[in-house]
Amino acid sequence: MVLNEQTAIKKVKTDIYDHRTSQIFDLVYFDAFSPRIQPECWSRAIFDKLYQSMANDGILVTYCAKGSIKRLLAKVGFEIETLPGPLYKREMIRAVKIQSD
Repeated sequence: MVLNEQTAIKKVKTDIYDHRTSQIFDLVYFDAFSPRIQPECWSRAIFDKLYQSMANDGILVTYCAKGSIKRLLAKVGFEIETLPGPLYKREMIRAVKIQSD
């Protein structure tokens, strides 16, 4: 779906391990179920892959605000911010890809 000349949204239904793209993303909305329900979605390998596919200063947002996820994202290379969450969520995470050298 094209929103304007600079913004398009594409929803892809695929296994992240199988997905291949040459695109670089400015924003990732990571909406997996909780790490307790879907632990395989919250691995270092997945966040490494997302990090590599993002632009410098790209943003990943997720409603999961667990400390273990914040630490994992930081290890991958993201700068972590905890933000007030939406309705029924106390907090959420905004992770910014730190510019690589």
